[in-house]
Amino acid sequence: MKKFILCAAAFLFCAATLFAGGSIKVVSGDASILKSAEVAKVIFNYDKTYVGEDGAKTQTLKQYLKSRGADFVRDWPEDHKKAENYFVIRFNKKNKRGLTLSESGSGTKYIFEVKMDVLDMGNAAGAFVGFGAKAGGVIAWGDIIVKDARGKKVLLKLRFDDIKGKAHPSETMRLGLCYMDLATRLAKIKAD
Repeated sequence: MKKFILCAAAFLFCAATLFAGGSIKVVSGDASILKSAEVAKVIFNYDKTYVGEDGAKTQTLKQYLKSRGADFVRDWPEDHKKAENYFVIRFNKKNKRGLTLSESGSGTKYIFEVKMDVLDMGNAAGAFVGFGAKAGGVIAWGDIIVKDARGKKVLLKLRFDDIKGKAHPSETMRLGLCYMDLATRLAKIKAD
């Protein structure tokens, strides 16, 4: 009986750790911008992105792509655009009557920049072995910076940590699912 209780406790601890959610915090500025009925041009910035496990900056994104082969380097521009589209669609759907994200700059009041600091790219095995929906998913750390349309003044800065998407055999899909989780959480931020 003691072994059963210990095993059950260990399982619950692992499950709680596995499904523990990340966080999004307001660093500075006014979060009510997210609830304004305006349009913002969304930009994803990977200039200083690292890839590593548990938030460690093991290698640059360029080094990571090169280590995966020429196909990864070649396909990255198209793949990350697909993943980013998950973010835009989910945010606009969940943030009804609030800020709308657009990939074009025409008619926008703000620039909405998602700066990726670290990506843990997850693994395909988690999608198959039955460890749960989030085992093997991409985990992201970074900042969201909302500026005026000219990009001169920072109006809002948010920090996101340990945002984890669901598992999937495709790395592009894992990244997209992580971005969907980020967008869903972002749309729930309360304006003070």
